[in-house]
Amino acid sequence: MNKAASRLLVGLMLSLGGGASALTFKSDGSVVQNDGTVVQSPRNSVAAKAAKKAAAEARAKKSETISNNQQIVNNTPEWCLNLPQSNLAIYRCGIGEAKNLNMARNRATLDAKRALADQIDSQISSRMEDFLQASGTGTNEQIRQRSEVITKNVTVAAKLTGYKEVYSESQSVGVSFIHYVLIGYPIATANQDLLSQIKEDEVLSTNEAAEAAIAELEAEILKKSSGS
Repeated sequence: MNKAASRLLVGLMLSLGGGASALTFKSDGSVVQNDGTVVQSPRNSVAAKAAKKAAAEARAKKSETISNNQQIVNNTPEWCLNLPQSNLAIYRCGIGEAKNLNMARNRATLDAKRALADQIDSQISSRMEDFLQASGTGTNEQIRQRSEVITKNVTVAAKLTGYKEVYSESQSVGVSFIHYVLIGYPIATANQDLLSQIKEDEVLSTNEAAEAAIAELEAEILKKSSGS
């Protein structure tokens, strides 16, 4: 025992007026007075035990999470890892996790639809850009504004209809469910809608180069639709 601790202990004894007999030194490291008052807490206090337990639980939870994540990766269906390739349709896989199976399914479907919507928007925007470049009107502010409106309309319409579920699979991981779903959309439908709206729009279809550009776009869409 160092000098500081010795002086503290002697001071405690004297202040209690009962000498050494007034204190009890327990095996757990605690020191108590005869009346039960704790002078020094035990080495393994309740707080220390609680902290130790919490740390152990945190380590166990982290280990379980790592294990579950590894299981998810190992068990991901092949059709979700390698999406089908086609000129006729686009595909996206969604993954959802929840303790409730229906919730996991809903989350997976929403995840897939979001990814598919982004891809549809990209495809339609690309087709419209091809038309603008072919017609030589890509720098015309009025025509570009009209093209943006049509692109948005076609994309919104595509998001609301036409989704088709191709594959789905549910797995149990720990106390949760993991659901995988593959959905597809026939991009030819959106392309045809885009072509129709371009033809019907007076601003886009009446410039001198529009007819040739529309014919070129139509040929490209037909080529994609036929799978060639």
